[in-house]
Amino acid sequence: MSIQAYSREVTPLLRLASPLILTQLAQVAISTTDIIMMGMLDEISLAAGGLALFLFNLLRTMGFGMVVGLSNMVAESMGESKDSSMIECLFAGLAVSTVTAIIAALIMIAAPAYLPWLGQAQDVAVQTGQYLLWMAPGMLPAFWFYAYRGIASGTQKAGILFWITLVSVAVNAGLNWVLIKGLLGFPALGLSGIAAASSLVFFLSFVALAIFTHKTIDLGVIRFRLDMIKQDIVRLLKIGVPTSASYGSEAGFFVVLSLLVGTFGAQALAAHVLVNQLIYIVFMISIGLSHASSIRISEAIGAKQLERQPLIARSAILTGIVCMLAFSTVYWLFPEQVLHLLIIKNGPQSVEVIQIATQLLLVASVMQCFDCMQNIAIGCMRSIGKASAGFWLTLVGYWGIGLPSAWVMSDWQRDVTGVWIGLMVGVMATAFLLITAFEIYSRRSLKANTVVQIV
Repeated sequence: MSIQAYSREVTPLLRLASPLILTQLAQVAISTTDIIMMGMLDEISLAAGGLALFLFNLLRTMGFGMVVGLSNMVAESMGESKDSSMIECLFAGLAVSTVTAIIAALIMIAAPAYLPWLGQAQDVAVQTGQYLLWMAPGMLPAFWFYAYRGIASGTQKAGILFWITLVSVAVNAGLNWVLIKGLLGFPALGLSGIAAASSLVFFLSFVALAIFTHKTIDLGVIRFRLDMIKQDIVRLLKIGVPTSASYGSEAGFFVVLSLLVGTFGAQALAAHVLVNQLIYIVFMISIGLSHASSIRISEAIGAKQLERQPLIARSAILTGIVCMLAFSTVYWLFPEQVLHLLIIKNGPQSVEVIQIATQLLLVASVMQCFDCMQNIAIGCMRSIGKASAGFWLTLVGYWGIGLPSAWVMSDWQRDVTGVWIGLMVGVMATAFLLITAFEIYSRRSLKANTVVQIV
C-alpha cells in the first residue's frame, strides 16, 4: 500500500476519532480528579478508592462492551444507505444496558466482603466497600448514557459527547469538594463523597445526552415494535457478549494484578493506582482510535469495499503507535514530574510511594504502546464479526501468558515491579495474537468476496 493510500484513510479516521478521544479524555478527567482528591485524604483512602475504581472500571468497561455494537449497527446501515428507523435499535440498547447495570450494581455491593480473603488489609477493604455502595446507583444512568452514545457515534455526531463530558468534569470536581468536606449543609462523607458525586454526574450526563439525541437525530417514529426490538437485541448481544468478555478479560486481568499488588502492602497499591491512572489517561487515545477504526471498517463493509479493511486497521495502529511513543518519551525523561501531576500536595504520600511509582512508570511507558495496538485490533475484529475470536485470543494473551508471567516475575523480583513486567508480557502477547488474527480474517473475507464476484 502506498503512503497516499494510508493518508487518505488517516484523515477521515482522525476526524471521527478526535471527538471520541476528547470525550474519553474528558471522561477519564473525572476519575483522575477522584484519584487526586483521594490522595489528598490519606494513603489508605487512595489505596481503597483506587481498588474500588479498578472493580468499577471492570464492570463499566464490560457494560460498555455490551452496547458498543450499536455504533457498528448504525454505521453499517448508513454505509448501505438504508433509510430505516433507529428507534428500535435504541430501545434494544436501553434494554441490554438496564439488565447489565443491575447485575453490575449487585456485584459492586457484594464483592468487597471477599477482599480480606484475597489478602487485602481490613481497613482498605472496609473503605472500598463504602465507596462502591455509593457508586452502585450510578450504574443505571452510566449504562443508559452508553446506549445513547452508540447512536451518536454511529451517526458520526459524537462532538456533543465531548462537551457533555467536559462540563461533567467541572461538576464532578465541585460535588467532590462539597461532599468530602460536608459543605452547604451536606454531611461530610470523606471518601464516600467522591463516589456519591460520581453517581450524580452519571445521571446528569445521561439526561443531557438523551435530550440532545432526541432533538438532533432523526430516530424515526417513536413506536414499540417488540419483534424488531427483539431482533436488534439479538444482533446487539451477538456483538456485545464477546466484546464485553474481551474487555472484561483485559480489565479483569488488571483487577487480579491489583489484588496481587495489594499483597505487597498499601504503599505498593497506592503507587500502582497512581501509575495505572496515568496510563489510563493516555489509553483514551487508543479507545478513540479503536472505535473510529471499527466504525470506518463497518462503513466499508456496508459499502462493499472490503479491500479497505486492512488499510484502515493499519492506519489506526500506526497512528496509535506514534502517539504512544510521544508519551513514552515524556515518561522516560520526566517520570517524577509526571507523577506529581496527580499529587496536589506531597504530605499524605510517602517517599516510598513515589519511588515505587517511578519504577512502574518506566515499565508502563513500554507497555502502553502494545496496549494501544491490542485495543485497536479488538475494535477491528468486532467490525468484521469476529468478536468471539477476539475474546478467546485475549484469554490466551492475558490469562494464559500474562498472569503466569506476572506471578513468576513478582515472586522472582520480590516486589511490585515484577507484576508490571508480567503485565507487559501479557499485553504484548495479546497485541500480537489479535493483529495477526485480524490480518488473516480480513484476507479470507476479501478472497471469498472476490471468488463470489467472479462466479
